[in-house]
Amino acid sequence: MDRFIGEMRAGGRPVAVEAAQLSLGSTRLSARGSLTLDTAGTLSGELDVTVVEPEGLARLLAPLFPRDSTLPTSFQGVMDGFGSTTTVDGHPALEARILVTKGQMRIGLVPFAQIPPLP
Repeated sequence: MDRFIGEMRAGGRPVAVEAAQLSLGSTRLSARGSLTLDTAGTLSGELDVTVVEPEGLARLLAPLFPRDSTLPTSFQGVMDGFGSTTTVDGHPALEARILVTKGQMRIGLVPFAQIPPLP
């Protein structure tokens, strides 16, 4: 993994995210897009995200972060407020494009998280 990150950082090549998926119960999160890593180790790019049964999003993300992290609830709030309403296979869903600029994640103009530089 260190070699991969080093090559990505040196070349500035984008990494395609073809189908990242998480699920817990009926809540499903999927993401597609492209990310690049600069020489300082910060990520930039865009991810198109769809959340099916979005009321469970914070609960889905919580195990991936430290107990005191606000990211799961922040992301839930941003998706609830700025995500586009849709349906997937008859289930309620939200869609949004996440923009990542030097580690700062935002939907539209609203920042909701900062990804620390990768080592």
